[in-house]
Amino acid sequence: MLLMLASCAPAAEGRAELSGVRGRVRLGPQCPVEQAGTPCPDKPVAAEVQVFQAGSDDLVTSTDSEEDGRFRVDLDPGSYEVLPVVSESGLPFARPVQVTVEAGEYSRVTLNLDSGIR
Repeated sequence: MLLMLASCAPAAEGRAELSGVRGRVRLGPQCPVEQAGTPCPDKPVAAEVQVFQAGSDDLVTSTDSEEDGRFRVDLDPGSYEVLPVVSESGLPFARPVQVTVEAGEYSRVTLNLDSGIR
């Protein structure tokens, strides 16, 4: 007997191959003073991840990272700036990360939020 399995994956708006950005959002530093031998790693954080067309203020899309900081967003090939946002108040602060998306690939990025602890 021959069994045929059909894929239930949704089509990506006419694109044959999926592409985009995936990564993590981290918040740090977590400790006001770090000492040798006493690690104080940045922690993963849930945030809104905004994607802009490179070199402009045009918001392409946004998504939310999970509690473990992980996110994935499908994008057409091109150049983008990716920015994590958790507050309108200024802290934590982040700078946009430039990323180039190639057809059929997911570019990996780590988005760092600065906690302001010094």
